[in-house]
Amino acid sequence: MIIGIIMIIVPGPAYLIIPAGLSILGTEYLWARELNKK
Repeated sequence: MIIGIIMIIVPGPAYLIIPAGLSILGTEYLWARELNKK
Protein backbone atom coordinates (compact mmCIF):
# COMPACT_ATOMS: atom_id res chain seq x y z
CA MET A 1 0.00 0.00 0.00
CA ILE A 2 2.85 2.40 0.77
CA ILE A 3 4.27 1.71 -2.68
CA GLY A 4 0.87 2.57 -4.16
CA ILE A 5 0.77 5.88 -2.29
CA ILE A 6 4.24 6.73 -3.60
CA MET A 7 3.09 5.84 -7.13
CA ILE A 8 0.37 8.50 -6.89
CA ILE A 9 3.18 11.08 -7.04
CA VAL A 10 5.53 9.26 -9.42
CA PRO A 11 4.45 7.39 -12.56
CA GLY A 12 3.17 3.90 -11.94
CA PRO A 13 0.03 1.79 -11.64
CA ALA A 14 -1.08 3.10 -8.22
CA TYR A 15 -4.69 2.18 -8.98
CA LEU A 16 -3.63 -1.49 -8.92
CA ILE A 17 -1.20 -1.43 -6.00
CA ILE A 18 -3.35 0.42 -3.44
CA PRO A 19 -6.33 -2.02 -3.57
CA ALA A 20 -3.93 -4.97 -3.44
CA GLY A 21 -2.27 -3.53 -0.35
CA LEU A 22 -5.63 -2.87 1.30
CA SER A 23 -6.70 -6.44 0.58
CA ILE A 24 -3.60 -7.79 2.29
CA LEU A 25 -3.97 -5.45 5.26
CA GLY A 26 -7.70 -6.22 5.42
CA THR A 27 -6.92 -9.75 6.51
CA GLU A 28 -5.39 -8.35 9.72
CA TYR A 29 -6.87 -4.91 10.39
CA LEU A 30 -10.52 -3.86 10.59
CA TRP A 31 -9.84 -0.29 9.37
CA ALA A 32 -8.24 -1.64 6.17
CA ARG A 33 -11.13 -4.04 5.64
CA GLU A 34 -13.60 -1.16 5.87
CA LEU A 35 -11.57 0.96 3.40
CA ASN A 36 -11.42 -1.95 0.99
CA LYS A 37 -15.24 -2.29 1.00
CA LYS A 38 -15.70 1.31 -0.22
